[in-house]
Amino acid sequence: MSAYSIGQMAERSGVRPVTIRYYEKAGLMERPPRLKNGYRSYQEKDLARLNFIRHCRRHNLSLDAIRKLARLKEAPDSSCVAVNDIIDREIEKLEELSASIGALKDHLTDLRRKCPGDGPVARCPILKDLSDENCSAESPGALFSDSSPRIIWPETEADKGKRRGKESPEKTRK
Repeated sequence: MSAYSIGQMAERSGVRPVTIRYYEKAGLMERPPRLKNGYRSYQEKDLARLNFIRHCRRHNLSLDAIRKLARLKEAPDSSCVAVNDIIDREIEKLEELSASIGALKDHLTDLRRKCPGDGPVARCPILKDLSDENCSAESPGALFSDSSPRIIWPETEADKGKRRGKESPEKTRK
């Protein structure tokens, strides 16, 4: 039976060590036994569980949904009805989010139409509206919160170019 350090788990799964520790704290993974030196000692089953979690996150599933799905996966005689119920709820959340995003896009488009773009910033209607204390209450973006479903936005070519063009501080230090 192979044992893995947290670094090896990260390398094999593509999940950063800090995220692995977070999944342990969140109850998505069991805390592994420690070696005499205090390092975590993971097994193949832990790597399989981590990959399952990573795949669920790639599908934008909430931590609660992942927790429930993992429990069902460990009870192979459970009914798929329970799995479908979890996925159906996640689909409903995405449909709600999609409607909110559409409303937010419309709101931003309306804001953009207010500004001809040729005046000084001091008279910009967009900045004026965004500074209004009632703006956040009226904005469809107010529907978003920390508990909103997690979205992994696709990286654009411009994002990739920015990332390639910048070196990390560690690389520029001598």
